[in-house]
Amino acid sequence: MDTIEILSETISLINQLYLNYNQIYFSGHPKIYKMNKTSCTDALNEEILFTIPKYLDLLNQYKLDEINTSCKNLLPYLRYRIKRYKTATEKLRAKSFLERTGEGAYNIGKVINDLMGFRLILSDVNMNKDKVKLILEYYRDKGIIWRYYYREDNGYKAFHCYFKENNKTFPWELQIWDIQDEEQNKKLHSAHEKQRDNILEEGGNKS
Repeated sequence: MDTIEILSETISLINQLYLNYNQIYFSGHPKIYKMNKTSCTDALNEEILFTIPKYLDLLNQYKLDEINTSCKNLLPYLRYRIKRYKTATEKLRAKSFLERTGEGAYNIGKVINDLMGFRLILSDVNMNKDKVKLILEYYRDKGIIWRYYYREDNGYKAFHCYFKENNKTFPWELQIWDIQDEEQNKKLHSAHEKQRDNILEEGGNKS
């Protein structure tokens, strides 16, 4: 398969896994939060902190049952991880501190947007950037992808795209990297996490 075929298969697979998981999870848990209306500060004061670990616990079971099997053919290119509860809450606390210092509100739909995260690493993303954009626009227009953007910042290069069923469901993330950018992206990702730690320390929220 070429890059576009792999990307299309990956998007279709993740979308199906996402919808299947939402059906399983929300059959036993109510959809009570409007992700686009709830700030990080509000989220820390509400029951969403109890919702996240429940979501992650069931997701870890679902990973074993569904994701490992479904992704088998794409494993040379596709990596995935389930976010740790501690990391998710640290993101909320860091953004909440920035909210309180005057940066405006961050809605949780754009902060807690990668409890399930996939990373597709291919050999010629940079050469086919325009084609990748067309594919992402196609799936966005079909309502399969909620949104996407291309991030190029201080040497970091990647497409980020998100799956979201509605404003009461946690999004999942897919990052698309060129293999030539893999090492640099990893270094910059670590630097980004360090920056978040610095914000938490400044706000007195680092555990």
